[in-house]
Amino acid sequence: MIKTIDLNGDWLLCESGESATWPARVPGCVQTDLLRNGQIPDPFVGTNENEVRWVAEKDWVYTRTFSLSAADLEEAVVELVCEGLDTVAAVYVNSQGVLESDNMFLGHRVDIRNAVRAGENELRIVFRSILEVARERGPQPLDVMGSEFGAGREYVRTAQCSFGWDWGPALFNTGIYRPIRLELRSRNRIDSVLIEQDVDPACVTLKLSPELAEEDASAQYRVELFFENECAAQIEAAGAAFELDVKDPQLWWCNGLGEQPLYQLRVSLLDGEAPVDVWERRIALCDVKLEQKPDQWGASFQFVVNGVPVFAKGSNWIPANPFYSEVTTEQYRELIGSARASNMNMVRNWGGGLYEDDAFYDACAENGIIVWQDFMFANAYYPTDELYHSIQREAAYQVTRLRHHAHIGLWCGNNEMEYMAYCMVGKDDERVKNYDTLFNHLLPDAVEEFSPGMAYIPGSAFNPEGFDLGDPNNPESGDAHYWDNVMYGTPIENVSKLETRFLSEFGMQAYPHPSMLNGFVSDLNITGPEMMHRQKRGEATRVNYNYMMQLHRMPKDYAATAYLSQLVQAFYVRMVVEHTRRSMPQTMGALYWQMNDFWPAISWSGMEFDGRWRALQYEARRFFAPCSVSAKWLGEEQMLVTSNTIVSTVHGAELWTVYDAGLPAGEGILDWILFRVDDGSVQLEGQTAVELEPGVSCCQLKRDFTDIFDSSDRSRFVLRTRLSAVGQPQSEHSLYFCAPKQMEFKQAGICSEISQTSDCTARVVISAGHVSPKVMLDFDDCGRFTLSDNFIDLWPNEPREIDVVFEQPISLKQAESALRVFSYAESYELKRNEYDELEKKYDPGGFDRPRYECAKPVGVKSSVC
Repeated sequence: MIKTIDLNGDWLLCESGESATWPARVPGCVQTDLLRNGQIPDPFVGTNENEVRWVAEKDWVYTRTFSLSAADLEEAVVELVCEGLDTVAAVYVNSQGVLESDNMFLGHRVDIRNAVRAGENELRIVFRSILEVARERGPQPLDVMGSEFGAGREYVRTAQCSFGWDWGPALFNTGIYRPIRLELRSRNRIDSVLIEQDVDPACVTLKLSPELAEEDASAQYRVELFFENECAAQIEAAGAAFELDVKDPQLWWCNGLGEQPLYQLRVSLLDGEAPVDVWERRIALCDVKLEQKPDQWGASFQFVVNGVPVFAKGSNWIPANPFYSEVTTEQYRELIGSARASNMNMVRNWGGGLYEDDAFYDACAENGIIVWQDFMFANAYYPTDELYHSIQREAAYQVTRLRHHAHIGLWCGNNEMEYMAYCMVGKDDERVKNYDTLFNHLLPDAVEEFSPGMAYIPGSAFNPEGFDLGDPNNPESGDAHYWDNVMYGTPIENVSKLETRFLSEFGMQAYPHPSMLNGFVSDLNITGPEMMHRQKRGEATRVNYNYMMQLHRMPKDYAATAYLSQLVQAFYVRMVVEHTRRSMPQTMGALYWQMNDFWPAISWSGMEFDGRWRALQYEARRFFAPCSVSAKWLGEEQMLVTSNTIVSTVHGAELWTVYDAGLPAGEGILDWILFRVDDGSVQLEGQTAVELEPGVSCCQLKRDFTDIFDSSDRSRFVLRTRLSAVGQPQSEHSLYFCAPKQMEFKQAGICSEISQTSDCTARVVISAGHVSPKVMLDFDDCGRFTLSDNFIDLWPNEPREIDVVFEQPISLKQAESALRVFSYAESYELKRNEYDELEKKYDPGGFDRPRYECAKPVGVKSSVC
């Protein structure tokens, strides 16, 4: 068997040419090692990103020693295995050069047998400044930090977002970011196993093709497949390829369609009966395919799981930390678990980041998440000739590394480069040729060679008719990105006119919850230096406020700004998703931008950097629900600019249902109530039985409210719809007939009662005597906590129960004291105590202001009114 010597753990770090050294951790990076040793300030605090950028201008050296015995040196092969060096590195063993690498995405195996000795050995890895390398390779002069998306990054095969993006800092991660070890052996080794599946509900056939370090046509193997610790199938075989039949298989399904059973596959290379090497992986038995075929709208773009078409519901994944090795297995599981809890079934691993750690793909398999996998190219013109062989090795390595994950549904060549290539047609033949070579030949050839049958598209957005024919956002085929809101500030309602086969990027920014900025920002003024430093998208502040003011009143402070911006974000994404789901089967996917955050900042993320859910994540659980109801206006609203007058023809609503659950469809109950906002009275209500068909969206009802709107202002009404079906959570939707800023919501009268259910859990019951939209629950100074629901609509005299899980034990008294209930009206109305503070600050003598009384309801243990 192979002997492994772990080289992770304690190393020493120094600046090249300097004598001072500091303790370092591997896997890790220079920046986190310097931070732990007090050599740099926290890059996440204030504007410290600028203060630590010098680190990327230097060369750095990692060193450690390891010992080998005389017996170790009797092995024929002594290999150094580096799973990830970021990025331009030279490796020395006992001062002898053994490896040079300039590609972060390559793993390396190098035989160092002739460089080692019995006793102590020194391993030294020198990392060059990535900025200096980019300057050397790029056109001269090259201002790396003075241009869009970090000019020069295209000349270095590293995570492209490390040069900065419009949601993240430029921190240039450098170091040994994945595990490193020695392997000693005298016998052969299994390098990889190609697994091809023939899936049938009664029997799955696995075709297995082992690949050895040294070719051996007579090699003998034992193959065992385990399910829940019991052997489900096994064979002994020889040769280049053989088959294993799995009878009565437990098929893997994406979230919402079934369960996610996982098998353990073990392939042993034998010498007689004894194993020489063992290759072992967890696998899913499933058939996930991208289907593109002619239909009445052009050509489909839909994923099919075990023969069942799937509407892809999900978001785009970016690296969860600019220092990649800081992301733990538990964090991957928590973030991907949040995707599952939000009824997602797909995540796109975006091409400006990195091929993720194995823990990411395992978490996706465990949670029923299909992976759309990009190659790591984004928004740049890549010099193919110079990088051709490096990219070729990268593609072979990564496709081989990930191909056993049957829940990967697609390899995609790049992010948003097709339109860039189109713009060069007839202008720069070299760039057009480079694009064609890389994305239409090199990468698809690698996918076909190393993962036969896997789907591939050249880029996202993607026009199957050809990149040289125009806009990649072809409404008839391929996938699309929709950023008209960010680029042009288009009206939100324009999304209802969007035609696409698959929408793989769209989104809206939001501001982080104040608690997320604690310790990172001292001034929460959104146009102050610290907050603007966290706004990486030019003009986004203006865009954000434009949309916020279209819908809501001016927020009173930063907390209200963050709250309202999150409501705008959730509303916009909900509008897009509901439109795409109503467009099934013409449109068969919606992946919003973005799922997770890179650092504590203003971004498009549905979750804060620490995993806390924003309003969007709670809303995603509703609009991605397998059994879902939505409502849309009949009529439209216009602003007459010259008179600042709103003209509305909104007179009613359409009620739609969507059903894509794995359970058999049947009958559902659709009910609706038209409430008055001012007094909570019911104006009209109705209920009807509806048929729910698998994979079908349907307009179930049109209701005209012209008579009511003619006699009373439409701003006084809200339509609540609910859909109930056996085996599915109730779906609820609220429709306002004008912007919420035109409506008068009450602030007082929301009551809350909290009870403890265990040391770390509690239950909050909240209620109101009136309509109160998007009520937010929060807990001050209680550490991390999760809520079963939040940003909820309260209806007159209908209590809601919210379960809370605290990370640390908490007493009832602490929970009562920490509980905060924030109503929509509080985002713009000042409470009495807030007026008192203003009076003390600006007019100590007192002055006449409107009074807002807050009465505590009788018989409630703990109230926020």
